Amino acid sequence: MENINVVSDSSVRVKILIDESTRRFIKKDAIASIGSEGLMGNKILIITPGTGGKKEIENDDTVGTSQPLSIDDILASLKTTIDNTTDITSNLSKITTTIQSGKGTMGKLLMDQSLAQNFDSSIVNLKHVQKDLKILSMMSQMAFSKLT
Repeated sequence: MENINVVSDSSVRVKILIDESTRRFIKKDAIASIGSEGLMGNKILIITPGTGGKKEIENDDTVGTSQPLSIDDILASLKTTIDNTTDITSNLSKITTTIQSGKGTMGKLLMDQSLAQNFDSSIVNLKHVQKDLKILSMMSQMAFSKLT
């Protein structure tokens, strides 16, 4: 860091020196934010490099910033995720119980043995019909060939 100026109670201007070999990766639409090295680590400056098609930054350019997430924000988001996961798990449990008890279309399809037997019988009957249709088709072809 080359220079740090406090602009207001919520704003700081930081002047940094960036190595020439690194500067080519930092574009005009780059974003800087404050992060930490770990859960309890030191604060660090994170520069998201920006879009590949943009021009690279030049001397005395200003880089946009974003507000860092606080631990409270992360925990609030995590609580929402946990609450949603709990709701989803509860709903899946209700659906599974309904299916296992044979209720609803899925429950009847998966749990009703007589329905499964009827389905198996229908498949066997379709196979017989298919054979009969083949025989009928061959007989009609033979009869047609004798007529011509």
